[in-house]
Amino acid sequence: MNILQGWYVYFPNLHFMKILLFLFLILTPAFLLASSPEEDFFRKSRQTNINGMYVLGSWAIANMAIGAVGMSRTEGQTRHFHQMNLAWNVVNLGIAGFAKWNFAQHDISAMPFPELADDHLRIKKLYLINAGLDVLYMAAGAYMWHRSHQPGAKRPQMLEGFGKGVVLQGGFLLVFDAAMYLLQQRNEKMFPGVISAVIAL
Repeated sequence: MNILQGWYVYFPNLHFMKILLFLFLILTPAFLLASSPEEDFFRKSRQTNINGMYVLGSWAIANMAIGAVGMSRTEGQTRHFHQMNLAWNVVNLGIAGFAKWNFAQHDISAMPFPELADDHLRIKKLYLINAGLDVLYMAAGAYMWHRSHQPGAKRPQMLEGFGKGVVLQGGFLLVFDAAMYLLQQRNEKMFPGVISAVIAL
């Protein structure tokens, strides 16, 4: 008698239990997890934002760790580069943590659809505005970097290191904000008409 046959000897109803489990898994999504297209859309939108905060938070933690190590092991403009990355990502981590906490405070199923639509559109617009600011960050960093090589520049190593750090962080945020905006656009296309229908309520 093999092991499988032994299980059936000691548990004669195991086969029946497997059938019940299979039916439960098949029927549960339809019976317990049924939801409207509007709720599905807003849950998708919310999860996209939460995933984005995980990405931003992970980037922040990695940069803070590398920055702390780099500051202790380098000198000159390289040290200032790591210093800027560390300081910048303290802010990034705070933003990601607060946003994640804020999302967790609101139950989608308890919120009216017009309010959820306003939140979705506001956050999507915020990504677009931030992308514009990211370009300004990069321009400011590039200017600092360029200025560091000009005759008579004060503290050129700091200017160069900080400039490179701002260019790097601005570049990442530009890619991040643009990607988040496009992902929310894609979510709207996956659920066509939901936003316009909800706004019209």
